[in-house]
Amino acid sequence: MKKLYSIIQQFTLNPKAFFLTLSFIFIGTSFGFAQKIIYTGKTITFEKQDYATFTLAANQDRITDSVWITRQNDRGIYNIKVESSYTNSSSPSGTKWAFGKTSNLSSLTFSDWETTVGSNPPGMVNRDMVLMIEKDSIYIDIKFTSWTQGGAGGGFEYDRSTDCRDFDTISKTTCDSFVSPSKKYVWKKSGTYYDTLTNAASCDSIIMIKLHAYTQDTGTLFRSGCGMATLPVSGDTVTKTGTYYETIKGGTICKRDSVVETKVFIFTVPKVNMKLTGCDSVVSPSGLHVWNKSGTYTDVLTAVGSCDTIATVEVTINETKTTNITETACDAYTSATSKVYTTSGIYTDTLSTSTGCDSLIVLDLTVNESQFKRIFPTECKVAYTSPSGKYMWDTDGTYMDTIPTMAGCDSVIEIRLTMATPKSDIKISSCEPWISPSGKYTFSVSGDYIDTLSGAKSCDSLVNINFTRLESSTANVTIPVAINKFHAPSGKYVWNANGSYKDTIPNVQGCDSFITFDVTVENVTMDVTNDDVKLVAQATGYNYQWLDCDDDYAIIVNERFQSFRPSKKGRYAVEISNQWSRDTSDCFEVNLSLEDINPYNITVYPNPNSGQFSVDLREVYNQVLYIELYTTTGRVVQHITDIQPVTHMNLSNDMESGLYLVRIVSDDFSYSTPLLVK
Repeated sequence: MKKLYSIIQQFTLNPKAFFLTLSFIFIGTSFGFAQKIIYTGKTITFEKQDYATFTLAANQDRITDSVWITRQNDRGIYNIKVESSYTNSSSPSGTKWAFGKTSNLSSLTFSDWETTVGSNPPGMVNRDMVLMIEKDSIYIDIKFTSWTQGGAGGGFEYDRSTDCRDFDTISKTTCDSFVSPSKKYVWKKSGTYYDTLTNAASCDSIIMIKLHAYTQDTGTLFRSGCGMATLPVSGDTVTKTGTYYETIKGGTICKRDSVVETKVFIFTVPKVNMKLTGCDSVVSPSGLHVWNKSGTYTDVLTAVGSCDTIATVEVTINETKTTNITETACDAYTSATSKVYTTSGIYTDTLSTSTGCDSLIVLDLTVNESQFKRIFPTECKVAYTSPSGKYMWDTDGTYMDTIPTMAGCDSVIEIRLTMATPKSDIKISSCEPWISPSGKYTFSVSGDYIDTLSGAKSCDSLVNINFTRLESSTANVTIPVAINKFHAPSGKYVWNANGSYKDTIPNVQGCDSFITFDVTVENVTMDVTNDDVKLVAQATGYNYQWLDCDDDYAIIVNERFQSFRPSKKGRYAVEISNQWSRDTSDCFEVNLSLEDINPYNITVYPNPNSGQFSVDLREVYNQVLYIELYTTTGRVVQHITDIQPVTHMNLSNDMESGLYLVRIVSDDFSYSTPLLVK
């Protein structure tokens, strides 16, 4: 009889469950499917339009897990699941093709797609074909109904059949044998089997059967214990190593008796003696006890894979000592363990004793601060005597002196000494008359002067003054053409009529500059023609800058022409200027349709990209003067004048990733579009 694989221990907890879980022999049997699978389900239509994004799932026919059919904007179809692009004479990878129908499969000859269509895809349109998926031996009826040729967008469309099969899984239990649902097979062993029925759609319905066949009657178990062990079925206790047999009546689900063989191993319990020494207390070897007195104790050490150990432990406890001290210090105190304290307080320090236990020192510390003072004496005598009387100094400088305080800590004095100097020199420049330091004199003419100051302790000081009188300036400025009005440089006035005007601003020396302006105001129209597609300033012969009213009149980068074609709906104004003045128009609202935003059908692709992209100009390429690529701050990074119907652009490797703008310029229009470089 065969051995049991289940865990007999379950019997002691739930005998009924034990009978149900006496395990079975699990032998997997695989069912051979037909060599060929033909899709005969309903017909579906797949379409990839011209210039559609072929990397999107919606533009891929994902037939199986391994075959996803699509097409780039030109060339042939390919399997994007495993291919990055079309490859001659092999794409789509994993497929073969033939003209005909699956109903005549035996007479068809399969080859790669390009060979099958004779390198002429339009010739396959509206002809019956069969697609074979090699990995799964799947055959599909397919008919192409359209094909865009000549690199004009990569569009195509076809109708194809689908898989009409379905799948199911069932689990069965048997004591002897099991007949498959189709009545074709009889299985007597546990395992996973497959059967095939015909479903309502006249296709295969594949059923996976997980079969449990109960046939085992005996099994062997192992038990071990420290000094004794318990048998799994009866629960009896045995104390000797040996082999024991027990019988379970009707033990399996099929009501057969089961014999359980139990091999028992009995281990001896070990013992050990130990000694521990600690400060105030010790933790037992098992970690389960804390002992704070000397004596003899018993502990149990849990073993891994063997019996627990009985430990007899002799414990010695040493006590921790505590000493209290009081100290006073100036500014800082260093303890016996070299710790430094700078504030008063109660501190605890730790020293090691000969027994290995800590000796605690409780320090009651008072820290007195040294005092610090800074003085600024001025001395007219030959020398200055320090506050302590210890030092005498006769030159300017910073000096230190120390005087003891009542608390016994030093009082430190910083002396910043000034010895009275009889003379000093200063230079003064002023737009107005200047009053001397003593207040006795007022100087209005440039020159050298002397002033006398009364110093500390009656030490007079002579001051040599070099005075420079700064003058105001005048100027006459002619403004030959002011656009509608002229703003005075000071910002105080706006003049909108011809005439002579005066303004005052600081000159380079900081004094008033009186300027007379002869202004000629020219009335310039600020009207703008707006056809909801393009804005045109009516004034000619000036400088132009278009502004975004919805973005706080932000400058629109590189839009400096008389006409402006917005790339989005919004409100816009134009600033008209010359070298003397500028004026800004009202805001004009532009309501663009999708056709207005790009009426020339210009395409920039791929977008995003890694620095290599193309500009498809289509029918307007012969009107384009140049193509520019510039940053969002307006810096031009590439300028192309060699214009082709499809102009290819390649950025240098040191270009930073980010957002750029592509601008196409002709005599009649300019068009801008964003470009993302990864």
